[in-house]
Amino acid sequence: MIMAHEISFWRKEKLLSFGAYPEVTLAAAREARDQARAEIRAGRDPSLTRRQRQAEAKRIDKQLRHVGEKWMEAQSARWTTRHAEDVRTSLERLAWPDLGHIDLDDITPPMVLETIKKIEAGRAKETARRVRQRLSAIFLFGMAHGLDTHDPASVIKGALAPLKKGRQSVLIDLDALRQLFRPIRLIIQITRFHQKFGQTIRPTLHHHPYSPEGRYQKQSPKI
Repeated sequence: MIMAHEISFWRKEKLLSFGAYPEVTLAAAREARDQARAEIRAGRDPSLTRRQRQAEAKRIDKQLRHVGEKWMEAQSARWTTRHAEDVRTSLERLAWPDLGHIDLDDITPPMVLETIKKIEAGRAKETARRVRQRLSAIFLFGMAHGLDTHDPASVIKGALAPLKKGRQSVLIDLDALRQLFRPIRLIIQITRFHQKFGQTIRPTLHHHPYSPEGRYQKQSPKI
């Protein structure tokens, strides 16, 4: 316990507590006391220093990267390991360098748009859209957990370049590649099945009411 009247410019006594025993050991309390006395000798209020440290801890908790980590932890139960790795890699490489250290409530739509535009310029547009969606989910997660923020990633949705229809550009996003190759894998499986069982199934086709040429054949009633 530090008596604040040890320094002349404090006009009333202040008591500074370092915690209750045994949660705080005597050695830890003595160390905290010595640090507080050193701050008093330097002309600083140790209670104000503590509040500043607590505010700094809260500020870090509101940083986009920290909230993003909490969001990914919450989603891990419903994600596959590979998808979780894809999400983390995309954010670490494309979003955190520009925005990860900034508090959620300090991030503006133009800041998010600038980041997404850089992804569009250097990668597939589909990747940029997925990163924007993930950022939007992080902001919504923060709001749901009581953070006083907004969703600038949702605001910029209409400012992105539209995807071209027709011939597709090269895709880098792993999720998009999986979606692209899913029907191809299905065709391969069907082809292998036909190659394996085609000789067994083919003779039965002659008994079907449809001819091999695709025309319907009337069957005369059996008497």
